[in-house]
Amino acid sequence: MGSIRRLLLCLPGLLALPAGPSLHAAPPAAVGTGFVDGESVMLANRSWNGHLAFGEVYCVDFPSPERAHARTTGLLNGTAVALARVEYPEDRLAAFIVASTLPAGLSDADEHQHQLARARQVVEQLDGLVSAETRDSPLGPVIAFGLRNVMPERGDALFPLELEFYDAPEVVSWGETRVFSRRPDRLEVAVLAIPGRDATPAQRQQAQRSAAEHADRLLASLQRCTGAMPRRTP
Repeated sequence: MGSIRRLLLCLPGLLALPAGPSLHAAPPAAVGTGFVDGESVMLANRSWNGHLAFGEVYCVDFPSPERAHARTTGLLNGTAVALARVEYPEDRLAAFIVASTLPAGLSDADEHQHQLARARQVVEQLDGLVSAETRDSPLGPVIAFGLRNVMPERGDALFPLELEFYDAPEVVSWGETRVFSRRPDRLEVAVLAIPGRDATPAQRQQAQRSAAEHADRLLASLQRCTGAMPRRTP
């Protein structure tokens, strides 16, 4: 394994998910669809329909909820950032939704230009580990990142808020993120796939495809559901 390169992509000083109830098994009737700060639940088979709603900020239907084993939600950096994580261990991937509030007076177009400039800087800084492109979407431009050998978490680094990378020749993990804004909020979809060090080349390629496909499905669901909601008043 090569060296580790670290890059802070979002807000500095973010902490791990806040302490909350310990991970617990929940019967089907107990699995809710609302965002709860500090909640972690184990999901019994088909006990969750995949829907998650965070107040007036967003709603989404996670793909393949029958394959999800755990869901964690929490607020970070005070209440500035909301993170939701859904784990699919049998598929060797995890999916995330990150929501944060745009600075006052910043338009969606201004935010996109800021994120685009940041993306170019990141790609230049981590050539070979990060790729980025801009795509059109029903809710405006989206910046799509491909993250080669990104680490799931290490110490206080929490994917996808703070990223660290294995500088290794083979693909040991693959991340995909999609970032867009819907004023007053910035929204990000992220998926992390870990094929494992013993994976075959075909399995590594499949992990990349799975991460990208899952991220695109999650983004489409997030935009479809959230786009039908009235814009939040800050």
